[in-house]
Amino acid sequence: MDLDLSDDGDPKSSFLCACAGRRINLGAAADNPHPLQLIPAQWRTLRPSLLEFVDGLALAETSGGSNGPDVVRSFRQLIYNATELFDGYANLLPTRVQPRTKAEKEAVADFRRTARDLRAFCAVLCNRCKHQGAQMTFLWAASASIGRTGARLLVRSYGGGNALLRDDTIHKGAKAGLGFVRLGHELAHNLLRIDRAAGALIGKLADDASEPMERVSATLPIGDALRRLAALRATRHADETAMHHGIVFSNSKLLLVRVAADSLGPEVNMTANITIESGTHHYSVA
Repeated sequence: MDLDLSDDGDPKSSFLCACAGRRINLGAAADNPHPLQLIPAQWRTLRPSLLEFVDGLALAETSGGSNGPDVVRSFRQLIYNATELFDGYANLLPTRVQPRTKAEKEAVADFRRTARDLRAFCAVLCNRCKHQGAQMTFLWAASASIGRTGARLLVRSYGGGNALLRDDTIHKGAKAGLGFVRLGHELAHNLLRIDRAAGALIGKLADDASEPMERVSATLPIGDALRRLAALRATRHADETAMHHGIVFSNSKLLLVRVAADSLGPEVNMTANITIESGTHHYSVA
């Protein structure tokens, strides 16, 4: 699975390329923008938060996690912006498509399922933090046996009246947090993949009698951030899989592929950045 790159090294949106000049009515409803308005704007909004996160994470990986709170803050904002972008594809676009044949109805249903799966983790994390008070905590992992290190994320939720505990809606029983580099790789992969799925959906729809859609710039202004993110090496704890969804730059293409993470080894020391709060007496760091 791959995406073309512009002369400046930015990925080209499969969706925006597929829409250019097509006679498909995705017109604006009274209270919602046209997808060709909203989606490019959301990519532009994503860019500064993605850059800030990648720059902060690169510093953390080389400084022993000295800027951990800044990484958490930038990642939280990135998740909020990314969820809004996912929603533009997963929630807005299918409501604008008017399938006229069985094949087109199946294509829309397939897209809805794919978009739901690609959006799921980001949307759940956004909801837990933004609406249910979950707290993100920076962890620094250091291997006791092989010296490998890495920045990690622990999500905790309030419970039991006076406790702040690992959020198993996010962690699903895993006890060593989530690798930040891996999270960044997977988020970039899923955002680009949902764009590619949206482009494939447009390609399966027949033209109608509407006016041709405008040709808007298909360049996504995130190539520099993605290159720095792809260059960061992911690490994994023993309870994480060896491979994950990521991105690889190759010549004039951006590949959406599975990439490997380096094992932290059998013995890992964790350092947590914890704020002691009034009224909260029990904290979990794993």
